[in-house]
Amino acid sequence: MLENCNHTYIFVVLFTLLKDKKDDMSMPKLAGLIIKCLLKLSKIMDKLIDKLDLSKFLIAIHEYLCCIDHENKSQNDDLGIRIVKTLVNEVVKLRREAIWQSYAVIENHPQGDMHIKRWITIIIKSLPGAQQQPGKPAAGGDQPMQEPAQPAQSRMYIEFEIKKIVQDLKDPSRME
Repeated sequence: MLENCNHTYIFVVLFTLLKDKKDDMSMPKLAGLIIKCLLKLSKIMDKLIDKLDLSKFLIAIHEYLCCIDHENKSQNDDLGIRIVKTLVNEVVKLRREAIWQSYAVIENHPQGDMHIKRWITIIIKSLPGAQQQPGKPAAGGDQPMQEPAQPAQSRMYIEFEIKKIVQDLKDPSRME
């Protein structure tokens, strides 16, 4: 189902479920299962990107992040934030500066964004050939070039985050 349904709806449903059930004690394993589904989708993002409505995708992420108490995060919150960072990283790598067009919907959201814009900016600056400022289309060489990041570094970061998520999901103490 994850690979063959409307991918925008799948992401929206998964983030809505995660938002609603992240601390549900009656189903303690549900948040882990949802995160596993999101992790599976993150690994095939390059195949899904053209099928996604990025505005709806980003709003679902934004609304999930808004429901987290960032001063008092649970283990499920930490895992959820890590998978969000992984997904945002994958989408930005594939869409680069074009992501700002889809991000505009978050700027009009009643709740302010505290994270996504900063993450997108950092990721774009780390991409090879980055010369971009938030919300502005790529210019023809009138801005200084940033040092290109090594693609292997980006891959290593994603692999590291995925390994941390999988480790946390395998932790038997979380199954109580």
